[in-house]
Amino acid sequence: MLSGPSTSAGDGNVARARLAHCTKILTVLPITSVCLLSRVLARIMSLLLHRRLHELLAELRGVTLRAAAYATVLLVILTVATDLYATLVPAPASSSERQAEWSSVARPYPAFALTIPEMIASVPAYAIRRHNFGGGRRHIMTFGEPASGRPYALVEVYRPGAETARFGDAAVAMTTLTADLGATRPIASLPLPDTKFGRVDLVDFSIKGPGRTRRCAGFVHSVAEPRVQIAGMYCSSGAELVDRTTLACMIDRLTVISAESDPTLTEYFRRAELRRNFCSDKAAQVTAARQRTDTDWIETGSIPDLRGQLAAR
Repeated sequence: MLSGPSTSAGDGNVARARLAHCTKILTVLPITSVCLLSRVLARIMSLLLHRRLHELLAELRGVTLRAAAYATVLLVILTVATDLYATLVPAPASSSERQAEWSSVARPYPAFALTIPEMIASVPAYAIRRHNFGGGRRHIMTFGEPASGRPYALVEVYRPGAETARFGDAAVAMTTLTADLGATRPIASLPLPDTKFGRVDLVDFSIKGPGRTRRCAGFVHSVAEPRVQIAGMYCSSGAELVDRTTLACMIDRLTVISAESDPTLTEYFRRAELRRNFCSDKAAQVTAARQRTDTDWIETGSIPDLRGQLAAR
């Protein structure tokens, strides 16, 4: 009989303790849930950011590799283009290099002839330069002096040897031809379409002298068979433009006079002479007559000396 109340009291205490424990658990559970949820979310965000960072790094690495590949290909193309340009269009050699490569023939025997009576009355100076290693020959005819105040002309017939694989363009050829004259960079002009040699390329440039600048024009004609390059230039006495007719007449009057050892070149000039139709000898004689030193009474305006006596009226 005495144990009944004590047992009931003990069960009540246990129940209250369990209730308090459950209440404590229920009180702590939201805080723990929030912490766990925060940790889970932080982990998920970390994984997402880590994955995105890896993707960005991989994408950046791919872009870098592609850019490096493109730059490498471009560098290879530029290198190949530079080598091809250096091979096909060699740069003009300096004056000292040309002097070492070329030597002048002591007693040149003229193989070509050219006269420009209506422009320059002087007889051309003839020179032959031979390549010391390749065997090429340059026949050079010059009229006047480049430093004088009078017109100046030069014509060169170049028969290359082993020193040249192919001819360069007109600007390169003219740069080589005028390297010792202090000429400006040649600028391509409209070509002469119909000469006895066919189409001839033209360039314009100028030569700066003491106190003045001379306007010049040049022509270049290259042939693969026979291998020959005909180039020339004409410089006026001042800043006046060079008439294209002047260059056409120079080309038209260039002839071969002695090239028995080179029959292909002789035949080439012979065929070209059949197409000569621009400047005639008659025109040259008429123009040259205008430059004679003596003048008649019409040009001077004075009364001529009459023979005999006038009859008185």
